[in-house]
Amino acid sequence: MKQPQRQGKPRQTRQGFTVDPRLPEAARGLASAVHARLGISAFHSRRLIRAGQVRVNGDVVRNPAARLALKDRVELGESHSERNAVSAVPAKARMVIAAKPAHPALLFHDEQIAVVFKPAGLLTVPTPKRERNTLVGWLARELGKGKRHRPEVRVVQRLDREVSGVLVFALTEPAWKNLREQFEQHQPERRYLAIVAGRVEPAQGTFSSLLATGRHLQRRPARSAQSGERAITHYQVLHQLGGAALVEVWLETGRRHQIRVHFAEAGNPILGENRYRRDLATHAVWPAERLALHAANLAFNHPATSKPIQFQSPMPWEFARFIKVLIDAKPSPPGKPVGTKPHRKIKPLRSTSPQRKQGRSLN
Repeated sequence: MKQPQRQGKPRQTRQGFTVDPRLPEAARGLASAVHARLGISAFHSRRLIRAGQVRVNGDVVRNPAARLALKDRVELGESHSERNAVSAVPAKARMVIAAKPAHPALLFHDEQIAVVFKPAGLLTVPTPKRERNTLVGWLARELGKGKRHRPEVRVVQRLDREVSGVLVFALTEPAWKNLREQFEQHQPERRYLAIVAGRVEPAQGTFSSLLATGRHLQRRPARSAQSGERAITHYQVLHQLGGAALVEVWLETGRRHQIRVHFAEAGNPILGENRYRRDLATHAVWPAERLALHAANLAFNHPATSKPIQFQSPMPWEFARFIKVLIDAKPSPPGKPVGTKPHRKIKPLRSTSPQRKQGRSLN
């Protein structure tokens, strides 16, 4: 496979950054650049810009879609230092680990929306085969308990069958239209946890490529913008493990399979992958019959009130078990029998400020 463009992080100071050629042309919208280069969520990036807290070359710019040029200097306002802004992002070091049983769960609902946890192995919606055991079917039954008629559940987003995590459904036509518009404009913040094969370098970066759909709905690189869609994926390595890496991923675009394709094309497919570079997507310690991809965080504006709301889903137990086994699997000192030292407990993953890691360009 042809590798997508992967960029490391440009030179930047404590409260801003300078646009250089390593920032993809497609990511040079103001909100996109702040999101990618300062580690601030897309949602909070837009809020800071609209509040007049972001300057370009010394001038306040309130348009999140404003285009940046090479050598433009972007800085946060004094009341929103980089350190404070990054604290708005869900702390990577405080991940909660889910219990082993995994069943659908209703996290929140009102008259307009329902936010649900989807376990791996469950379809979001039926395929043409008309499966009955799906998340949308479960939600309709759950919300219809004790009622004469089941509510109409409208699909806003989907997760692949072998992916777990949080997603939102609409319960009314106006809510569905509002949420669809938010997703089409790439406004919601979507963060994922993934365990990928091999060593990921640089430790922080951006994938940018054109994706087209081939036979059997397989995604493949496109030769031109006319035949494909621009897909942009940002990532940060949280923990480099033996033969694998735990990675946090956040989307700038929401193309189908884009996370899976981008990491596979870079030679680091997600463990358990059965479509893209499956030859590399194995690990002796990952026997789970699922994809090592989890939708951990979802933030958007409520369609009725426009208030920002955010939902998180715990780290799957398969992820925690995998990390623990690799952390514990260190060679014993010479002459000391294996097993004489108690197993170490998993320590919280320490959050590394995106500004401190300098990725290298692969171009």
